[in-house]
Amino acid sequence: MNRRKFIGISGISIIGTNSLMMSVSSFLGLGSEEKIFDILSFIGVNKTGKIDALKDNSVIVNNLKSWSKSNYSLCDDNTYWKAGDDQVLIPIQLKTSDEIIIDNIVLVFNVEKDENIRYVGNLSSFHIEAISRNKKLLNKLGDTHKIRESVLPFSGKGKPVDLGWSFETKLGIFELSASLNEGKTSVSSALYADNNALWQSSFLSETPLIVDHATTI
Repeated sequence: MNRRKFIGISGISIIGTNSLMMSVSSFLGLGSEEKIFDILSFIGVNKTGKIDALKDNSVIVNNLKSWSKSNYSLCDDNTYWKAGDDQVLIPIQLKTSDEIIIDNIVLVFNVEKDENIRYVGNLSSFHIEAISRNKKLLNKLGDTHKIRESVLPFSGKGKPVDLGWSFETKLGIFELSASLNEGKTSVSSALYADNNALWQSSFLSETPLIVDHATTI
């Protein structure tokens, strides 16, 4: 069997890339699917149907195949979610052989006007944690429609920031970086919407960052 070392930062949405360092999702814990689903509901994303309904879409199928090479798989309920009429979200996860969740990622696809689907990025465990920690600030936006347009990747464009990545949303920019400091994971994130900084904060994450983790492929 081959063994793959994950290099990079799983907490960062590197557009089109999945060779990332993993974050052990202790923040989300066992049964973390439900906590991710709760955050998706909070930002106004609706559980829509089984992934089998999308099996004829080559963009989605090829992306899932790409992530599966790093041992990521669909969450146990095999569902996809929709954000309004123009985005499809698919939660995936990485588990150990004894079913312990190591990492969680939400893939984000745009539905274009011609109904073609395009992959535009993802939310990782660190993004989910940042959103969860800043719910009160997000609620100030007034409604779930504006909340999701402020946090979900949309254009497919992004750029590196120090120890992390920044991606464009419909209404602004979501920046996030993660680093190890004396064995603890320090996360910095900033969210800009409508040319205003909704938050700029740092916290010690409950999601540990694994620098050198190998998994069987």
